[in-house]
Amino acid sequence: MWLGLTAHIIDHCKLILKYLKGINNTWYNAQFKKFEPLEYNYDVRETILLWKQYWNMTTMLTREYLDACLGGCVDYAPLRIVDVESLTNEAYAPPLPTGNIYMEEVQD
Repeated sequence: MWLGLTAHIIDHCKLILKYLKGINNTWYNAQFKKFEPLEYNYDVRETILLWKQYWNMTTMLTREYLDACLGGCVDYAPLRIVDVESLTNEAYAPPLPTGNIYMEEVQD
């Protein structure tokens, strides 16, 4: 089913999902007695963090798996915590591949 949503990209991690022009994209807020736009602010970084937290809580690891990890279970938990913390850093633009038409070469 096509909903007619468009994504307005703010930066590399945030976007806003809105309806197309010409579609009634408002809802009536009875508390404030006014129409408000119907849109959804979406943060990719927060979504990944929530998924990682859910995955960390619901994944049951066997002793054999932990023993096979480098350093065993002693080093495994801190590595998972560090992995989640690394996702909270600022969003950045991924580097462009060499030879990309948008990449400029600087001559010294």
